[in-house]
Amino acid sequence: MAVRVTSAVVGALIFIAVYAMGLVPLKIGAAVISIIGMYELYTAVSGKLKPVHFVGFAAEIWYVFMYGDIKYFDPFEAVSETKYIFGLDHDMILIAVIVLMVLMVAMHEKTSIHDVSITVFGFLYVGMLMYCLVILYQMNKLFIWIPLISAWGSDTCAYFVGVKFGKHKLAPVLSPKKSVEGAIGGVIGAAVLMTLFIFIAVKAGFIGYTYDLKNIWQFALVGAGAAAFSQVGDIAASKIKREMGVKDYGKIMPGHGGILDRFDSVLFTAPTVYILINWFVSRWVEM
Repeated sequence: MAVRVTSAVVGALIFIAVYAMGLVPLKIGAAVISIIGMYELYTAVSGKLKPVHFVGFAAEIWYVFMYGDIKYFDPFEAVSETKYIFGLDHDMILIAVIVLMVLMVAMHEKTSIHDVSITVFGFLYVGMLMYCLVILYQMNKLFIWIPLISAWGSDTCAYFVGVKFGKHKLAPVLSPKKSVEGAIGGVIGAAVLMTLFIFIAVKAGFIGYTYDLKNIWQFALVGAGAAAFSQVGDIAASKIKREMGVKDYGKIMPGHGGILDRFDSVLFTAPTVYILINWFVSRWVEM
């Protein structure tokens, strides 16, 4: 337990330091974390890192530093847009697909369609979803904390509620330790934590809007929605590990495992928070 807590504290201090340095260091940090997470996924699924996987790494770097600055996304306008798809340049997608196919042909003895598929999936699942943290930072610097609080606050609340009251298994095959009662406790706990976080942020002047009960509850619902999806993200990551026969994705974080073991729920809360804030909350919040 001491190793786990120490590792978490060190990780939190590193994140806070990068956060305080501004957008560019945050982008670099997001790229590094994403590439490590993609590496963990690629090696877990393919058994080892293969040349085709480097296309995923290159796509992530390209996305982060060239086409990842989408603060506000209107899904209805995006339907008619052919140039960009959620910050992805159309030409980038074409080039990546062609390169992947060329590599599969040129290295056909060592590269399968399975390897190509996991390369694409790794970029979409880890790279793009993780980068939603940076997009939230661009919307409002404090918004980056919402998916983190929702994910890790939910995990903590779910653990204690589950230990005390858990009787019904949530996903007995994929994650036998999780309970329905714990999941509910996690969602409620995240909503409460988010209410307190936004209340303090508003009172401190970091987020501006006309404070009333309706508005604060909208943020509470964002926290609750993100917490619900964080548990899906956790179970989804467990599904992949169970199918591949691995206990942890890596060992980079002592006591926790790999990057994906620590951020599996955040990969779901970050896009969930972005979508909820962008589609609903941004209509009345002063960014």
